[in-house]
Amino acid sequence: MCPCAIVILCYCSCCVILLLCSSDIKLVCCSVLCHLCLLCFCFHALVNHVLLYHFAIVTNLPTPFTPPSLTLSYSNFANNFAIFFCLIPLSLLACIPSSTYSLPMPPSHLVIIGGGIQGSSVAYYTSLLSPTTTITILEANSHLAPHASGKGGGFLARSWGDGTSTEALHHTSFDLHASLAKTWGLASYRNLPVLSVAGNGKKPFQEMPLKGVAAPNWLDGKGRGLSVMGEGSDTAQVTPLEFTTEAAARSGASVRLGCKVNDVVTREGVVSGVTLEGGEGEASRERSQYKRSE
Repeated sequence: MCPCAIVILCYCSCCVILLLCSSDIKLVCCSVLCHLCLLCFCFHALVNHVLLYHFAIVTNLPTPFTPPSLTLSYSNFANNFAIFFCLIPLSLLACIPSSTYSLPMPPSHLVIIGGGIQGSSVAYYTSLLSPTTTITILEANSHLAPHASGKGGGFLARSWGDGTSTEALHHTSFDLHASLAKTWGLASYRNLPVLSVAGNGKKPFQEMPLKGVAAPNWLDGKGRGLSVMGEGSDTAQVTPLEFTTEAAARSGASVRLGCKVNDVVTREGVVSGVTLEGGEGEASRERSQYKRSE
């Protein structure tokens, strides 16, 4: 076998392995097109090489003599082989996943463990990005958001992270909460001023001067200081329980309550399911579908 054929076979083997490892259909199609072009060039070059070798043997030409036809054949072979190696990087790049195209295929059934704000948010945005995916939320308690996601203060501040590495995250989160509250019609969302109160003092809070904000009537007693942390334009509040349940409802997910997950099942390194306490049959009898509020 000629060296050219060996190089081509080794290269094609590597490309096949890369294609099998790629899960992006766009990358696969792009790489296949590149490979077809390469095969055309390689086939033409190999044909020229074989004809050249056959012609030299049949005519039994002396070694120093090279007719013009052979020179042309060698030239075609060299040119095509050079193009072949120039296209190798392009084909390999088509096989390598990129941040632009390497989105995994959406699952047909997504199971989310935990019905807090994170689980409900994942369900909501999955329903937007992949409407055909069936979503199930497993919650071990008797209702969604049984802990911090349903009992927190729900305070939101846009500028409290300014000057830190999470400044952009603060801004995005605050704006997103405001947008979703308007879209969903959340009754508990409101912009409000935020005060910082220092107790254990002798001066009445109502007599402390505040810039742009009046001290609330219910703030009685005495303390050491009173300052404004937000005037209401960049501070807000929302009831976490309302936000979480609304996100789950709008996702269209099937919410299964009383389902305690014991373990995650994997097959060949890929997550394929979960095991529930008491068995699948017992857990499947406890179902609750949260309905979207109109």
